[in-house]
Formats: sequence, structure tokens, C-alpha cells
Amino acid sequence: MSRKMNIAIIVAGGSGLRFGGEIPKQFVKINGKEVIEHCVETFSGIEEIDNIVIVCHKDWIAHTQKLFAENKKIAVICGGENRFNSSFNGLKFIHENGWIHSNVLIHDAARPFISEDVIKNCVGSLKEFSALSVSIPVVDTIVLAKDGFVVEVLDRSQLFGNQTPQCFWFETIWYAYNFAETDKFTDDISVVLINGVKVRILEGDSKNKKITKMQDILQD
Repeated sequence: MSRKMNIAIIVAGGSGLRFGGEIPKQFVKINGKEVIEHCVETFSGIEEIDNIVIVCHKDWIAHTQKLFAENKKIAVICGGENRFNSSFNGLKFIHENGWIHSNVLIHDAARPFISEDVIKNCVGSLKEFSALSVSIPVVDTIVLAKDGFVVEVLDRSQLFGNQTPQCFWFETIWYAYNFAETDKFTDDISVVLINGVKVRILEGDSKNKKITKMQDILQD
């Protein structure tokens, strides 16, 4: 049997309302390149990544297509009204193209500093595990609060901060999305967990932070 394809879905459908700028954060420039360019170029430069599906807001499709017009690995499609539907649109595109014998790495466009090492570790680990969460240990003490008061101090040794990519065998994530009973999920790991799928944690990278506010750009 031939090796599985490795397909990256770059989710870039956000409107950037929390960011506060005039344009969505994924299209703001850092060091002369738009945020989305940084992460897409990293994925594209890895030989094992066969295709990249960029899912973006309809108003930014033409801009994104122009941005990556010369890259034959890349397809640009329209996102949905929320994160769940945008990821699902990417999965539907993969299914429609017959790329079902594949691994899927779903990544936030707003995480421009993803490293090749993390991506390659994901690809290698998908040979054994059907679902992966790239995560880093929590360093701060985390408390559970209610009505403005601390209820419980949580055990930090068991807490992790999730990053992306979140990675799956296509059949695992496709099944989970097709049988999800709600579209209110804010990440992809949550969708497979409700189906009882075991999710393996892989070591993330502190540099792989998500740009959320304008300050995150100004600090780089």
C-alpha cells in the first residue's frame, strides 16, 4: 500500500473582531510577510505535506488566491460561519477530491511561527496514533472560579495548553464531524473526543503562539 497523503487545512476564516485592526489578523504583516504566509510557507516547505487547503472568509478568497497563486500545493476555499463549519468545509473538500487515504493536520492561520520540527513530529506520530494534540504544559497555577471567587486550585501537572496543528487520520475526523450533534465546538480535538477517540499529546513549542490581539503583533 502506498503511503498516506498528508494534507494541511489552514483555517483562516476569522473576521478578526477581537484583534481590533482594520483587516483580519491573518492578513496583517509581520517582518514583511502576512501572518498567513509564515505558516503556509512552513507547511509547504515540508516534502511530506502533499496538499494545503486554506479555508478563508469569502471576502478574502481573491486576495488569498493571489497571494499563493504560484504554489501548486495550495487550494483556497470558502469558510463557514464558525470554526466547526470552516474545518468541516476543508474536510469536505478533501473528501470530494478523493484524498481519503490521508492524514489531516488542521492549523490556525493565526499561529505563524509553527516549526518544521513540530509538523514533522505530527506526520511521524500519525503512523501510530489516529488523533494528536500539540500541547505545552501549563506553567502558571490555574484556578477554577465561580462568581468571581476561587473554587479550586487545579493540579498543574495534569494541565496543558493546546496549540495547533491538531492532527488526525482522515477517517477518524471525517466520521466525528459527520456525526457531531452541534457545531459549537471551538477546536477539532473536542469533536473526536465525544466519539471516544483517544488523543495522544505531542510536545508543542512556546513560540507557536496564537495571535489574538494587536499587542501580539507589536511584541514580535
